Amino acid sequence: MLKGRRDVQSRDTRQEGDETCEEETDTVVALKAALSRETALKAAERAGRIRAERQLRDMKLLLLAREEKVTDSDEQGRKRVDVGVNRKGPRPESCGAVVVPFPVLGTFRSSFSRRNGTPRQSQLVPLARGQVILHSHVPNAALEGLHEFGHIWLIYSFHANTNVLGGRLSESMEQVRSTLRAKVRVPRLDGERRGVLATRSPHRPAPIGLSLVAVRRVDVKRGLLDVGGADLVDGTPIIDLKPYVPFCDEPRNGKVFAPRWVVLDGGGIEGEPLHITGVKWSSGAKEVLREVWTSRACTGKSLYDTAEDLETFVEQVLSRDIRSTHLRLNSKFIASNLHKKDNEEVNVGRWEVVLDGILIRYDVSLGGEVTVSKRIEKNPA
Repeated sequence: MLKGRRDVQSRDTRQEGDETCEEETDTVVALKAALSRETALKAAERAGRIRAERQLRDMKLLLLAREEKVTDSDEQGRKRVDVGVNRKGPRPESCGAVVVPFPVLGTFRSSFSRRNGTPRQSQLVPLARGQVILHSHVPNAALEGLHEFGHIWLIYSFHANTNVLGGRLSESMEQVRSTLRAKVRVPRLDGERRGVLATRSPHRPAPIGLSLVAVRRVDVKRGLLDVGGADLVDGTPIIDLKPYVPFCDEPRNGKVFAPRWVVLDGGGIEGEPLHITGVKWSSGAKEVLREVWTSRACTGKSLYDTAEDLETFVEQVLSRDIRSTHLRLNSKFIASNLHKKDNEEVNVGRWEVVLDGILIRYDVSLGGEVTVSKRIEKNPA
């Protein structure tokens, strides 16, 4: 009789324990689901905010362009302001329009469709292909003679900046508050700050870029200019282009110098923040890349003539750490999980970059070695 009571009590205890475990499991599942919803909500809010900022920027630029047309028709009514140089007194306020709506002569077709992965400087990736497409108002004959030069300067607008106007504008199109930052974080210095004008950051008081690129082919008939070594995002508005003239563009008089962090080559010096020890391909990755490239090349969507050129291009891009400073400095715990206990590699493709319209996934080991994953596909965007 006593034994039967103990058996009943034991069963009741086990049932209560099972019910408690089920309740705890349900609670964990509910918490995970709530966390997932909050994460998705935050991501959607950020995407919506960036989209709204871009739409606002485009609207302001459109208003500026229309305002410029109106003022151009009445030059006599334009107020002239003589800004004298007074080094002892306060600096003069900005006069006239905040943004000068330069006429654009063309658009740049690039192998980089996103800012992520785009080289921080021109000529860092020699196989970075691009094409200047002249707009209809620019005569194709304007390109005649460019084939005689080996390099040209591209002058363009950082159109992908959401803060391209540099500040808030009043109804009269005058700047009333600046949102520009005096200092920016430098990737080559692990996020250490420098004055924005002492860097080549795209987030500048005047969002204009200057890049030296190699001339590959000039097609005057079609109004196209193929270049190499470019660091521009696809769709960049080209304001102007000028031939590189060595005898005057290359300094000859006086000593040419720059800070050490500028002189260092991020692809070849150990201890440099962006240094990568090597780039290798996981099993089957090159074959997948060739298949994807073939499907794009047959429709004229690729900027590369062969799959081998594209492979080399991918290796050149990944030969420097292209991740942001924040992600790079906070990714050690992720890299440590990319290897099993027996050191066998697990190519999960933690990071990604879009090159020539192809989504490339890769991993970076703790030792700074890049492994390209075979999870390669056409960019869905």
